[in-house]
Amino acid sequence: MLSENVKAFGKLLKLRSDVVLLFNCDPTDPAQVNDLRSVAKKYDCDDRVLFTDMGNYIDGLSDGEVNELYNIMDVFWLLTSGEGFGLPFAESSMVGKCVITTDYTNAREILPNQTNHFFIPVGYEMMGTYEVNRALADSTKAAEYTNEILNNPSELARIGKLNHEWSLANLDVKVIGKQWDSLIKKRLNRE
Repeated sequence: MLSENVKAFGKLLKLRSDVVLLFNCDPTDPAQVNDLRSVAKKYDCDDRVLFTDMGNYIDGLSDGEVNELYNIMDVFWLLTSGEGFGLPFAESSMVGKCVITTDYTNAREILPNQTNHFFIPVGYEMMGTYEVNRALADSTKAAEYTNEILNNPSELARIGKLNHEWSLANLDVKVIGKQWDSLIKKRLNRE
C-alpha cells in the first residue's frame, strides 16, 4: 500500500514545493500492486518521488547507508496499511526524527507517546491478503499534519530530541525482550 504514501505526498506538494518523498524499495514490486512510478505520475509528483535505486533489493542497503538516509530526512513518513514489528519506526526515532504514520496496528505499541509522533487517522479499513485487516491513512490529514510540522522547525527539533531520548530508554533489546516475554506469557495463560 505504498501507493497511499504517494497519494498523500501529491496533496502535500500542493501545500509546499520544498519536499521530496524518498522510497527505499523496488518501485515495481508486484506486492505493491501498482508501479509506484506510475502512481507518482498519476498524482503529478513523479519529479519529486525518488527511489534509492540500489539495484538489489534482496541484499538491501548497508547499515551505514540506511543511517545516512534517516539522517537526511526532516521527518519519517510511513503511511503503512499494517506493519510487522515496525523497525523503521524505531530506527527513525533513534536518530531523532519525527514519525508520521497511520494510527493502526503496532505503531502505538512501538511508539506509545502520542506527543512525540503524528498518528494519521485511518481513512478506510479493508480485509487484506490472508484475511488480515489493512487500513489506509487519511491522505488529506497526512498532508496537513506534515505541512504543519515542517512549518515549525523548532517543534520538529524538539520532537526529534524527545524521540531520540525515548528510543534510548525504551528500545534496548533487553527492554523489548522483557516486553515480548510478558506478552507471550499472557497469551499462553489465556489459552
